[in-house]
Amino acid sequence: MTIEFLRGPATMWKAKQKQLAVEQINGHNAKPHPLIIGRAPENTEMLFTPAELYGAMAQCSSRAKMDQRAARAQVQMCRHLIARHVDDKNDRFALLGTARRSEDLFVALAESKATKGASRAAFTKTIRDGYKEQVEPYLRRKIGSWVASHGYAVGS
Repeated sequence: MTIEFLRGPATMWKAKQKQLAVEQINGHNAKPHPLIIGRAPENTEMLFTPAELYGAMAQCSSRAKMDQRAARAQVQMCRHLIARHVDDKNDRFALLGTARRSEDLFVALAESKATKGASRAAFTKTIRDGYKEQVEPYLRRKIGSWVASHGYAVGS
């Protein structure tokens, strides 16, 4: 995904649903198996509201289930980090030029895991291992001009 930078003053992002296009998709090569079909994901864009983004950011900050009071505070912190750098007019998600000078933005890492195991324990282990091996080692590392501070693994 490419996040573009816009110039000029704008209204702070409060409600407008935004679109973020996926720039590159690489499907995993599946090992030969009659029940597994390797294919790239079909979704080529994401649509989200400010509340959805801030909620996802807050959940990414903790690997454990969050107390709802703490989650509300975390959501507000995420809103303060991002809202002033995104306008409320354009359809596409883009960071304003003010974000280039901001040192409080971050990068969130994501890993997608699939498992053919039928048990909940096997599924949970696959997701947990994916996070520990492919996300956690990169946290606190610089990616471009920002630091990876959040990450998560998603399973199917």
